Amino acid sequence: MQMEKLITLITLALTVGVACAQSNLDSLHTVINNELKQTTTGLENQIQSVSTDLSALSSSKTQQQEELNKLRDETDQFNTSLSTLKEGLTKELNEEVRSLKSTISKETKALHDTITSLRAKISDRLKMIGSEVDELSTTLSTTNNQLGAVKDAGEQNDKSTHEQLTYILAAISILLLLVIVVYWLTHKKHENVRSEIGDAKADLEEQINTANADFAEKLLEAINKLPKPEEGGDSAPSPLDNQGLILDFAQQIASMENNIWHLPEDDRVRKRIERATKKMRETFMSLGYEMPKLMGTEVSDNQIIEIKNRAEDSSLPAGKVIICRVAKPLVLFEGKMITGQRPIVDVKENTEE
Repeated sequence: MQMEKLITLITLALTVGVACAQSNLDSLHTVINNELKQTTTGLENQIQSVSTDLSALSSSKTQQQEELNKLRDETDQFNTSLSTLKEGLTKELNEEVRSLKSTISKETKALHDTITSLRAKISDRLKMIGSEVDELSTTLSTTNNQLGAVKDAGEQNDKSTHEQLTYILAAISILLLLVIVVYWLTHKKHENVRSEIGDAKADLEEQINTANADFAEKLLEAINKLPKPEEGGDSAPSPLDNQGLILDFAQQIASMENNIWHLPEDDRVRKRIERATKKMRETFMSLGYEMPKLMGTEVSDNQIIEIKNRAEDSSLPAGKVIICRVAKPLVLFEGKMITGQRPIVDVKENTEE
C-alpha cells in the first residue's frame, strides 16, 4: 500500500515537473526530497513492523511445529496401542471361533447320532404300525362280513318283530277298548253308588242329629226330675249327693255341643239342642251347679284349663287361641271348681306374629 502511494507521488511529481516551469524545479525537488524522506521514514517503520511481525510469526510457527510434533508422537502411540489391541482382539476372537467350531462340531455330531437313533426307532415303529394296520384291516374285513350277516338276521328279525308288534298292538287296542267300556260302566255305577252313599250319609247325619236333639230333650226331662233342695224340706237330698249324676249330665252336654259345632247356626237340629242345653244349664243353676260354655270362647292367660291338642288356623287373628272341642267340661259348685275336675279342651290358634 505504501509502495503504491510512493509511486503515485513520484508520478505526480514528474507530471508536475514537466508541466511547471523550470523555475519551480528546485522547489519541487525540495518538496520531492522532503516527501521522499517522509515516505522513506514511513517505509522503514513499516519494514521494521513487518520484520517484528515476521519474527513473532516465526516464533509462533516454531511453537506450532513443536505441538504438531507432539501430536504426531501421540498419534503414533495411539496407533501402536490400537494395533496392539487389534492383535489381542483378533487373537481372542480366533480362539473363541475355534472353541465355538469345536462345540458346534460336537453338538452336531450328538444331534446327528440322536436323529439317526430316532429315525431307526420311527422306522421300527412304522413297521409295527403297518403290521397292526394290516391286522386291523383283516379284522375289519371279517367284522364287515359278520355285520352283513347280522344285518340280514336283524332285517329278518325286524320283519318278524313288526308282525308280532302289529298283533300285540291290535290286542292292546282291543283290551284298552274293553277297559274303557268297563271303566265307563264302573264309573257310572260308582257315581250312582256314591250318590246313594251321600244321600244315606246325609240321612244318617240327620237321624243322628235328630237323635241327639231327642236325647237332649230327654236328658233335660231327667235333670228336671232331680229333686231340688227347696222342694223336699229336711228330707231332700243334698246337692253333693247329685254331684256324680251332674258331672255325667255335663259330659253329655259337652259331647252334644261338640257334635253340633260344625252345623250352621240356623240349622233346625242345632237350635233344638242349644235350647235344651240352655235349659239344662238353668237347671244346674237351680241345683247349685254351673256349667260355663267353653265351646268357641277364647282362652285367657289366667284361665285354669288343660289343652290336649292344638291346630293352626290362619283365618283367626294373630295370637288368638279359640276352644274348638271340649273333652272334659268345666263344672262349678257354688262358684268354685269341683276338686279333680279340671277341664280338658282342644284349641285352634294363629301363631303368626
